[in-house]
Amino acid sequence: MFPQTIPMFAKCFYVNKIDIDSHKILKGITEKFIPSADGTNTDLSQTSIDKNVLNKTKWKTLKNLIMKELKIYTENILEYDNKFKMTTSWFTSSGPAKESEYHCHKNSMISCCLYIQCDQDSGNISFMNYKQDDMFQLKPKKFNMYNNDSYEIIPQQGMILFFPSQIYHKILTNKSNLIRYSLACNFVPTGDIYYKDTDSYLKI
Repeated sequence: MFPQTIPMFAKCFYVNKIDIDSHKILKGITEKFIPSADGTNTDLSQTSIDKNVLNKTKWKTLKNLIMKELKIYTENILEYDNKFKMTTSWFTSSGPAKESEYHCHKNSMISCCLYIQCDQDSGNISFMNYKQDDMFQLKPKKFNMYNNDSYEIIPQQGMILFFPSQIYHKILTNKSNLIRYSLACNFVPTGDIYYKDTDSYLKI
């Protein structure tokens, strides 16, 4: 059918709501926190010092829930043949008036964020599209998937979000009186990477 548009090389995000006991998780968070980025800027959100929190036995059920959603994203939506493993996991705390800087997750292919405690004013997550080939900055009549440079998602308690790790993102300013708690994770593929008998083959 014509005419048609083709969203070529699209980046896929996956958002779902999962059944978690937020109160129980909050009570179980005993990790120490430091400011994100350089560890000294107190205007920024804080991250747990432990970057492998889900390796603890008490978070086994939570980890299994996340891995179940990851499988849906990688196998049913992206339709990859590879399995994925979690490499890092940490808690983030964002108090009133706190935010984070734009960043991406290095040495990772897929990242996720699970919202444990938040409301609609506790800080959206903003994704930035750094398009190197845009020579002109045009003013769209209406923003859509083809012309926008950024996209915001309003967090909801129990919402889990998966996205490509190379996408730059940040936590916007928390305008509420609530401390916003979330859990972040990184994942890499395992097994045979690409096709055997090629110069790009890799086994992890």
